[in-house]
Amino acid sequence: VVSSAATLGALWFIRRAERLDMSRVMAIDIAMVALAAGFLGARLMHIFYEEPTFYLERPLRALEFWYGGFVYLGGLAGALVGTAFFCDWKRESFWSWADLAAPPAALAYALGRLGCFLNGCCYGRYCDLPWAAFSHGEFRHPTQLYAALWEGGVAYLLTRLDPRFKKPGTLVGLWFVLHGFGRLLMESLRD
Repeated sequence: VVSSAATLGALWFIRRAERLDMSRVMAIDIAMVALAAGFLGARLMHIFYEEPTFYLERPLRALEFWYGGFVYLGGLAGALVGTAFFCDWKRESFWSWADLAAPPAALAYALGRLGCFLNGCCYGRYCDLPWAAFSHGEFRHPTQLYAALWEGGVAYLLTRLDPRFKKPGTLVGLWFVLHGFGRLLMESLRD
């Protein structure tokens, strides 16, 4: 689900570039850089933040990414750093491209959280509300679904507000704030 979400986000990003008469080739290049750098950042964050002792004892296991082990914030950081360097190298406005990527990134995150729900990870604390989901032996807050709904709404809002912002970096900045707020809400209910 996560790879499908990233692919759909990249395709929407490219489509948005075409619709705004921005370079399709540059959009494809930026999408590829973001996907590759995001993959690397997500993996490295898992290795060094979540499981450093495990990988110190078994360093070659770091290459076995097919077993999982990715952290979203590391992926976001990797994608931002990678595309910032790429845009600088190509003499393109990073913030203009980042604004273009904000709604697709929000949608990709929402779809990725649906994958978390299906996988059973990122689950919430005990919950006795009617919409609680049974996971890991008890009913819990479906925090993955909360995050997916929140971020889907953010993606919709960003597409509605997009034409109103003229200063580069404003739309992606708004996404950072809204995403961070939603993340704080979701994390407060996670187990």
